[in-house]
Amino acid sequence: MSQICERPAAVRNPGESVPGRTSRTLTERAIRIFEAPVVWMERWEHRQKLRQMDDRILRDIGLSRADIYREARKPFWRA
Repeated sequence: MSQICERPAAVRNPGESVPGRTSRTLTERAIRIFEAPVVWMERWEHRQKLRQMDDRILRDIGLSRADIYREARKPFWRA
């Protein structure tokens, strides 16, 4: 039997709908509009920090330079 795990709200992409809800209120939409730039900036910062890590640390967390290069090339709005 498979279980579907719902991601916490903080992990959802800006504008992603909440499971089980068909429409959002105007307030929820406004909040998401203002949340999006914050999420995008966090993604950009995290990707920059990954690029600065040395090979020893990357090996410890199981990533390669190629993984980091791929991640760093993503646009800030893409998860």
